[in-house]
Amino acid sequence: MNTDKKSKSWTILVIGDQQQLGSYEVKKSALRVAVISIIGVVLIIAGYLWFQNSAHLRLQDDLRKKLEAGKQSIETVKLENDAMADKLKELENALATAFKESTVEKGEAPITSTDDFNRMSVENFEINRDKSSNSLRFKFLLRNTISYNNPISGYVFIVLKPQYLDVSTWHCYPNTVLADGKPQNINSGESFTVARFKTIRGMFTTPPKPEEQYFISIWVFSNSGELMMIKDFYIRDDEGKMNES
Repeated sequence: MNTDKKSKSWTILVIGDQQQLGSYEVKKSALRVAVISIIGVVLIIAGYLWFQNSAHLRLQDDLRKKLEAGKQSIETVKLENDAMADKLKELENALATAFKESTVEKGEAPITSTDDFNRMSVENFEINRDKSSNSLRFKFLLRNTISYNNPISGYVFIVLKPQYLDVSTWHCYPNTVLADGKPQNINSGESFTVARFKTIRGMFTTPPKPEEQYFISIWVFSNSGELMMIKDFYIRDDEGKMNES
């Protein structure tokens, strides 16, 4: 290789075992351009990597801040939900206490006389949760309390009240429309003719959750649609206990 300092180029000789294979002339200016280009490419790559790393760090910081804000929001919502649950539990307990200690408003006075209103009674009310079918099964005796010689006929409805103050949660057996909590279409009720007593059975396929308190109301109407009796039961499903009014 010719390395004359005054020369503006270098000559590179390629020599084999016995002879010269060739020679190449490399200009110094071209070499400088190549070196500068390589350095430039390295600097560009380094700058790009630095920019990418900075953007990644900023993104990580933003995500960390959003995650912290999300955790704080979740904690706030959890505290609010816990407070609401406590208030709801207090309301349910207060309602249950009021129901047991006072007379629950029946919603409608009997159209017939008081004697007629007391012609029937509900006895031996039982209700059980069927876990296999996720339903509530009930039965009770509808008794003629006046005279066995004068059978009483009419229709009976059973209303399930998961939340006593929220009519939208109520369900009726047999199924019918409820207007202000009162069964309509009286002829669609469970028909009966009672000389002494009759056992009424049925079930609700949309029961309240286990360990919840709820209410059962039994409405009895005459064949002409007159209200003969209302009987309310307060159910404590967690202990299998029941109170009536």
